Amino acid sequence: MDYIIKYGWLSLIIAMTGDLFVSGALSIFYKEYSSTKMSISALGNPSSPVRRPFNIWMVLEGILFLMSIPAVYKYYYPVSGGLTVTVVIFIAVFGHSFVQERREFDGRYRYCMFCNLNGFLRLVCDG
Repeated sequence: MDYIIKYGWLSLIIAMTGDLFVSGALSIFYKEYSSTKMSISALGNPSSPVRRPFNIWMVLEGILFLMSIPAVYKYYYPVSGGLTVTVVIFIAVFGHSFVQERREFDGRYRYCMFCNLNGFLRLVCDG
């Protein structure tokens, strides 16, 4: 069980830092992309030259966030059970939405509730 906790924190750190570095690195290869005017989701749109690596990273990032849940729960539950459960639910929805958002259907992104929730959470958290 300790290795799940240990690797949970590691996966959380990789997901959080990777979100910054991967999107920054991929934006170099997308000439039309402007980080000040466009959302990072534009890196994964069908006309983006970095679409495939970005979408692969987003799925991996979602999995990394989901892997971090046991570590967050075990560490923070003794401090505040209700708040911890709320945070774990947000992490689960956020991580799951990364995976769901990148699933394609007939070349088009399909509608999913988690995708819209992910966009809302990004808007609130990013300011």
